[in-house]
Amino acid sequence: MQAIVAHKGKRDFCCKVRGREAHSALTPQGVNAIEFAARLIAYIRGVADRLAREEPRDARFACPTARCRPASSRRHRDQRRAARLRVLLGDAQLPSMSHDTMENEIADYARRELVPAMQRVDREAGIVFERGLDLPAFGMAPDAPLVRWRRMWRARRTWAPAR
Repeated sequence: MQAIVAHKGKRDFCCKVRGREAHSALTPQGVNAIEFAARLIAYIRGVADRLAREEPRDARFACPTARCRPASSRRHRDQRRAARLRVLLGDAQLPSMSHDTMENEIADYARRELVPAMQRVDREAGIVFERGLDLPAFGMAPDAPLVRWRRMWRARRTWAPAR
């Protein structure tokens, strides 16, 4: 038995991009959900790169920085310009960070930059975020009293096979 002194948090959220279908010959009359989801995914990649460069590191983890990545996507309707796209996003936070930081930054970008451009073409177009799994991060110092007690207890305890 080992003391677990830290665990990255995990939050999954689904981003639903709703566009407006249009035949490819009428592209300006449509809102291509794939294009707007691609912009959002590129922004998320930028957030992830910035976190890797600037945010604090935690040497207790194999990947010492927070992560944010698109997990998968699914498009509806193949014959016309995409009207809907669902993108699953996942992030992993260090114990010293708030889960809300990354999610709020991404949602603010969508509300500020993408949704207004979409709604200039169709008022019904937009982006909605739905939260899924939400597991908070935790961490304690490797020399915390509980960890020291566990190490001391393990060092004193000897196991012998039953006879």
